[in-house]
Amino acid sequence: DSLKYNGDDTANSVQSGHTTEVEKVERKAIAYLNALAFKVSKQRSIANATVNANANANNKSLETPQLFLICQEVAYKTLSAFPSNDKIISGALSLLALIAKHPAVRERNLFHADEFGINVPIQAIRESLKRSKLVQNPSHDEEIVAAELQRKACLYLGALADGAGQDLDVATKIVEEDGLEAMLDAIDWYRYHAEVVNWGMWGIFTLCFEHTGNKKLFVRMDGIQKICRAIKNIVSVYNQSKVGGDGTSSSSSSSTEEVARHGIAVLFDVLRYDESNPNVDFAHIRRVSLNAGLHETVKDAMLAFSGNTEIMMMGQQMLIATGYIGDIPHFAGSIVPRR
Repeated sequence: DSLKYNGDDTANSVQSGHTTEVEKVERKAIAYLNALAFKVSKQRSIANATVNANANANNKSLETPQLFLICQEVAYKTLSAFPSNDKIISGALSLLALIAKHPAVRERNLFHADEFGINVPIQAIRESLKRSKLVQNPSHDEEIVAAELQRKACLYLGALADGAGQDLDVATKIVEEDGLEAMLDAIDWYRYHAEVVNWGMWGIFTLCFEHTGNKKLFVRMDGIQKICRAIKNIVSVYNQSKVGGDGTSSSSSSSTEEVARHGIAVLFDVLRYDESNPNVDFAHIRRVSLNAGLHETVKDAMLAFSGNTEIMMMGQQMLIATGYIGDIPHFAGSIVPRR
């Protein structure tokens, strides 16, 4: 209750120059969210340690649902109370990502959707991106905050889909509530932000993997085009930084490689022929992919990261299967595991 804050009061405070109260409430809300996230992480560490000590223990039974449900309630109330504060929304999404796989949390998402529906965070995610698009010349800090929100959004949606296992209802529900479209919009708008693109592609992969319906929608939403464009942009910037001697950091190189790996994995999975799905028009998907610049995208990623086994193996198979004519890059890494 101490966090209740009226949007009109916020606007009036800002207009009158009294921004300190707004900042205090913002800091308090973020502190509460961070404290809960710390508690979840601590409980999970204790549960994992107990499991390691007792091989017969059940990990899920050690993670009591009470804390996870409280976190879910707080996150949803926060999203409702601060619908236009990107910093607070970002904190709420971080907390939701941490608890997304817990069975009790998932049960609420599906069977108590009137109060804990997936549509609530997805709407907050999409509204934030809409606001960002309206800002013509955002400051560096504003863009970082907005992009970070979308990164955490993709992480949350990916965690929600990743924890579904064979339960396709969750993945279907995420798409029905525009979760797939939200991630595609994020990687398209922030296609030069490697971390946003990386987690967006990971989230899309988890959402579409072994889900024919979601793959079909992904293709219809121009997903292949957006994935190819994002990979080419990120890899191009990476290559330019190496040629220009900008001193590309190891973390930047790692992020770019992960973008390429996750992006190639999405394309590979969508293009992979599945005899159990005769109703899927793979010839159409192949034509769409080629028109989107599949060959150039895949080859650029392979040349940039020729030492990555996954990128090279999936890339080679895609190039051969789609009739690429030309020299196919060769694996330049080591097959001996690093110690």
